[in-house]
Formats: sequence, C-alpha cells, structure tokens
Amino acid sequence: MNPPPLPILGTAMWGWTTPRERCFEMLDHFYQAGYREVDTATNYPINKNEEDFRLAEKLLLEWIGTHGVKDLKVMMKVGSLNNMMTPDQNLSKSFLLLLLNEYRQFFGDNLDTFMVHWDNRGQQEEIEQTFEAFEEAQRQGLRLGLSGIKHPGLYATVNKK
Repeated sequence: MNPPPLPILGTAMWGWTTPRERCFEMLDHFYQAGYREVDTATNYPINKNEEDFRLAEKLLLEWIGTHGVKDLKVMMKVGSLNNMMTPDQNLSKSFLLLLLNEYRQFFGDNLDTFMVHWDNRGQQEEIEQTFEAFEEAQRQGLRLGLSGIKHPGLYATVNKK
C-alpha cells in the first residue's frame, strides 16, 4: 500500500490577500513539518495589479535565500505574460528556454517541475515548439506539467509523436 501523498503549498494569493509575513510563517511551518512541494506561477498573484506580477515567486525566493534551503520541490508554471487575468501568454520554444534558464538560476536544485500555464493555443505546430522546450527541461531532470490547457487533445496528439 502506498503512503498518502504529501501536501503541496500553493502561492496564488501571496502578496495579495496573504502578506509577506504570513507567507513566511506558512513556509516555516510547512517546511518544519517535513513538507517540500510548493506550487507557484509567474502570474501569481492574479490580482490585476501590474506591480505584483511575479510577486509570489519573489517571496518564495526571498524565503529560500534567507533560510539557505536546497531541498524544496518547486513547481513553476510559466507562459502568462501578466497577472491581469488575460489570455496573454508566450509558450514559444525560445521564450520557454529563456524562462527555464532563468528559473534554473533562481531556484537551482529547488526547481523540480516546469509547467505550461494557461495555454489557449489551437495550433499543433505551436504546441510542438513547447514540447521541444519540454525536452530540454526533461534532459535537465525536471518533471513536466500542464495547467489550464484549452485544447488537451492537441497536447495528446503531439505527445504521441
């Protein structure tokens, strides 16, 4: 029998309804309890305040740096170009590779999962570019993920290739 899955700490409200100090308290308790998986995204918090774009990841990085943590399992969702609740995204191979490099530098060994976030595209050729970037992330030992995919059938088709 498999043990139950461990909790994942989400960051969608960080810097919005959850102030910095509370975020750090939650991370302290979560980490001290032995939990390690944290979910974040470039567009968190999605509060329509342009100044807060990427704030959740900044708070997480600040906590990691302050504590010298090297064993988190950060799930990073990328693609959204703002936190204004718009469908604006960039999931091209070049942009994803740029973000992959950036998050490798920021999170180091704490980066565990590289995910596509809010993909509304309906063109198979564009999704194939995303898979090319995914191949590089996988070569680097990262898990891959999808979140908010409008056309999952296209992803399934490309994945079969």
